[in-house]
Amino acid sequence: MNNKDEKSNLKQKARIFRIISYFLKLVIVLSSGIGVGLCLRDTTESFMGGTTALLYFTIQSNIWIFATALVGILLMSLEDVSDKRLVTRSLAAVKLVFTVAITLTGVVFCFVLAPALGADPGTWSAANVLTHVICPVFAIADFFVFTSSKKLRFTDLFYVTIPPLYYLGFAGIGYNLGWDFGGGNNFPYFFLNWDSPAGVFGFSKQMPYFMGTFYWVLVLLAFVLGVGALYIFGARRIYAANFELLDKPFEDDQTSRSEEEETEREEEKTECKEQEFESEESQSEEGYPGEETRSESEDAVGEEAQQDEENMDRGEGLSETEGQADVEESGTSKGEETKPEQLSE
Repeated sequence: MNNKDEKSNLKQKARIFRIISYFLKLVIVLSSGIGVGLCLRDTTESFMGGTTALLYFTIQSNIWIFATALVGILLMSLEDVSDKRLVTRSLAAVKLVFTVAITLTGVVFCFVLAPALGADPGTWSAANVLTHVICPVFAIADFFVFTSSKKLRFTDLFYVTIPPLYYLGFAGIGYNLGWDFGGGNNFPYFFLNWDSPAGVFGFSKQMPYFMGTFYWVLVLLAFVLGVGALYIFGARRIYAANFELLDKPFEDDQTSRSEEEETEREEEKTECKEQEFESEESQSEEGYPGEETRSESEDAVGEEAQQDEENMDRGEGLSETEGQADVEESGTSKGEETKPEQLSE
């Protein structure tokens, strides 16, 4: 299989991943939306029932991931219609933050809260299962399928601490103002009870308060940082293994382009040679430019030379004639001089 076929297969795989992401996001929207709605409509005294459910991290994190999934569906749909990239790295970072937040919701509920609640009839209600189990699982799956996660950097890791730190402050305000989080408690979760038997920095044998709130906060922050790093690493590895070649030039494409460029250069050279040959033929038939001018100038020079020679010949003839005349004159004068002498004698 050559690189072009491989590139085509990768594009096909990317389209499949995209369809799966649509499905996962739809399940996230439905599970979180229905789960939050059921919690708000619950009038019993069960865990997280009624309007006080809005005060819990579970409901808030479900609302965040609901909005993220809905925006993702909208932007992906617009991309498919317009062929423009609208899912930016910022959205991928936001998705990371809220995916880690919903992961924290699911893990804390399944491994900390549910065992602590024991036989509470509302522990495994439909609302809790939707918001604490189904929504987190599908959100995590969508994060790894969502191919734009490859844009994430490890410097984005520290953003995952924003939701738990925000909620720590939110719950602290409620604790000091005496908000009712349900059951007459001014705290949402037992590990945020600052007046627990373990206190803030202490330890206790009374379960579940075996350590103070400060240590719980450290554990939760370490958890979100560890999960965030794992998610970034995993998403980048998955993209590198499946789609990284889509962003790189293929060797076959480079070879074909170089061959095409070389062929074009050879054709240009051949055309230049043909043009030179044709110009030489036309010049041999019509004569080189300036040839007539040169011949005319040569003729003019020849004529001038002939005239000069004729003038010189004339000059020599005249000089000889003048010489003979001088000789004759001198002879005559001599004869005249001798005659008087002879007469005198």
